[in-house]
Amino acid sequence: MPAVAGGRSKREELLTGGAAIAVLAVALWLFFGRLPGPARTTVDLGRPVTTDAGRITVFSLEPVPAGSKAAPPPESGHTLMAIRFRACRANQDGEVVDLSRFGVRTREGVAPVAGSSTRETPDRCAVGEVFSQVPVGAVPTDVQYDANPFGDWRLP
Repeated sequence: MPAVAGGRSKREELLTGGAAIAVLAVALWLFFGRLPGPARTTVDLGRPVTTDAGRITVFSLEPVPAGSKAAPPPESGHTLMAIRFRACRANQDGEVVDLSRFGVRTREGVAPVAGSSTRETPDRCAVGEVFSQVPVGAVPTDVQYDANPFGDWRLP
């Protein structure tokens, strides 16, 4: 079919349409098919996870006894829990990991950090407790640290 002045031939229209569909398909594949979700490392308590923020080990999650000096008081309707941990910098010049990235996961959601009691070790790591206000009746399933990779410590 000859081209009409100022118009496109059927073949040109098919090629242009096919190219547009191919470009759209590649874009969608790159966006949906290849974008990785956050990398996740799941380990047992006491095992370290190396992240872009540093090397973090969670040792335990325990209720905080009433009247503990370093802990904030529990909020109404919540149980104060302590995440016992050790966190070392990603590099010697870096800062200690961001403690606000810790959380206690339950079926209902994630209970965020509500304070901490830490000290720095001679090897420039932080050790101590991060406190979290967990709703009464919520059962903790794991402790998490929001970094890359995302750290999950399974609770027994």
